[in-house]
Amino acid sequence: MKRLFISTGFYSTLIASVVAEMSEEIYEDHLLITMDRQSSNSNVLWAHRLHSWKTVETIDHTDYYIERINYRHSIDWFDEVYSPFPEMILVITEAFPSKKYSFYEEGLTSYLQFLEGSYDENFKFYCLHPHVFNDLDSLISLPISIPKTREKLRSLDRCYRVPLIENNNNIIVIGQGGFPDENKNSLIRGEYVKFIKEQSRLGFNIILLGHTRLPADKKLIDELENSVETNFTYIEHAAPISDLFILKNIQKIRVIAGVYSTLLVNSETVCGIPAVVFDSGYLSERQVKLRAVQSLLMS
Repeated sequence: MKRLFISTGFYSTLIASVVAEMSEEIYEDHLLITMDRQSSNSNVLWAHRLHSWKTVETIDHTDYYIERINYRHSIDWFDEVYSPFPEMILVITEAFPSKKYSFYEEGLTSYLQFLEGSYDENFKFYCLHPHVFNDLDSLISLPISIPKTREKLRSLDRCYRVPLIENNNNIIVIGQGGFPDENKNSLIRGEYVKFIKEQSRLGFNIILLGHTRLPADKKLIDELENSVETNFTYIEHAAPISDLFILKNIQKIRVIAGVYSTLLVNSETVCGIPAVVFDSGYLSERQVKLRAVQSLLMS
């Protein structure tokens, strides 16, 4: 039997690989990755390191997120198709004929779409936080193995050069996800500076972790590095997702902090590290919704 998993990138492929290995039946698994601000070669290598895919192919996001997907797979029919976004089910069924369609989480957006009711009855949704859907009778939310997710991440430890941090009193601050021009950096910058200065005064070492897709805010980094009020370090790493950095330094991290991010939601669940959320008054309408989903998942 043949299955197709549609991924949105590194984190999505990680979760897809865990879901693919949950069944005791033997399948021929194929992976299609939609590319957006990420390296195609790096995504394909990452995918093969996580699971024994029969094929791994990529498609540019401009050819995928349209009314009719501009792609034809070499296989005309799949027994099962797994994808992250229920609101795309009509274009997916047209592009990838199958007798069964299921979904798995790729981050906060997947949860948001299901919470807003974008699904048919008896859809199955594989996720790390299935409890939030207990009151939705028509959705079957199924738990993804947390130990298996952690095991896969740890297995990739030697594949990427991840820096080690010093001391044991560290707070990791992460940037919120979003589109490159979704926020005015000059506005949200002040909120990061305020939080980092407050935590520095309490004696913590603050590490701002570079985003894996978005460029660093140079003005923010310069302000923090030149301030006498901060115990501050900026770190970039070569790992595809920041979870690898967190797990590598798990014994030296007290807290992970940020405005909103899938990493914040999974911090305690996957890594056993508490998460702290600080507020922002400069989020887009979409980000406000995602932050609300984050609050629900962390409650």
